[in-house]
Amino acid sequence: MNILVTGGAGFIGSALCRYLVADPGNRVINLDKLTYAGNPASLRKIEALPNYRFVRGRHLRRGSCGRCPCCGAYRPHYASCRGNTCGPVD
Repeated sequence: MNILVTGGAGFIGSALCRYLVADPGNRVINLDKLTYAGNPASLRKIEALPNYRFVRGRHLRRGSCGRCPCCGAYRPHYASCRGNTCGPVD
């Protein structure tokens, strides 16, 4: 299954990424802007796995989960922001 995790370098998102890549049938794409909560060190053990990919960036649409319109991947949403750190969302 293709899975896109937004906010996957944060505390909960990184735990989810580590859990999901344990199944070789899953292909995990981690999309994170790496702001105050992003911690790339929490992903060191999985960064070289063939079924894992990290992309630095931000999600463009609101929503908690659903299917990615471009690849059909399931996308749990763990990206969050506090205050005014995120800026406008398209």
